[in-house]
Amino acid sequence: MKASFICTILVLFFCTLAARAEIYKYTNPDGSIEYTNVPRGKDRPVVLREAVSSLGAKPSGDKPSGAVALPAALSTSKPNTLASKVDPFTQRGRDDIRKRVLANELQSEEKALLDAQTIYAAGKPAPQADETAGGAKYIDRVARLRQSVDTHEKNIAAIKQELANLK
Repeated sequence: MKASFICTILVLFFCTLAARAEIYKYTNPDGSIEYTNVPRGKDRPVVLREAVSSLGAKPSGDKPSGAVALPAALSTSKPNTLASKVDPFTQRGRDDIRKRVLANELQSEEKALLDAQTIYAAGKPAPQADETAGGAKYIDRVARLRQSVDTHEKNIAAIKQELANLK
């Protein structure tokens, strides 16, 4: 009995540690935005929602510098489970916020695509000072530029699909 009690306490402890994960936001050199749970360098963590333990207690401690709080329409006092219901007003607010975020991301991706296409110049960008027109360095740079254009096009298609799913 004593061993099962200790095991239960340990499981609860590790579950509360897992609930404290932070999300990091990075802006890549090509302008695309990436979210990850792995810190890289000096970029700031973005707190998407405050962690809540299985017992309902919020973790103590200060938020990291640069942390972003959610609007009131998205914050909840209870953990979100599949069985919980959300009133229509709250859901409408969440949907509106999601649409605005997606619209902003779409606008950002379209601008980044336009910039990438301008630099790519239909596969024939001007060689840089340390490159020759057919050299390996030039070919590698053109391939990276093409990949950047493809990535932005895929991101735009995915965001448009998400927006279509909301309507």
